[in-house]
Amino acid sequence: MYNGRFCLVNEAMTIGTSLENLCETGNTAEELRARLKDLFKKEFTIEEAHRRSENLKVRYDNIVNGEKMVALIYKP
Repeated sequence: MYNGRFCLVNEAMTIGTSLENLCETGNTAEELRARLKDLFKKEFTIEEAHRRSENLKVRYDNIVNGEKMVALIYKP
């Protein structure tokens, strides 16, 4: 998600992930097909990439999460 453009998923894939606002969704084959056709025409802007990156950093940053794990392991 850091390097790609649009992420098209069904709603079940985002439950409990906090990624709902970063993904395009559809639940049926017809919905997914229609969304995909729309996305082919849609420009992915620098602003959208920045917003996604900032949102992902909050919960999915490898360095931050690694530091949290180390802190848990070496907690006095």
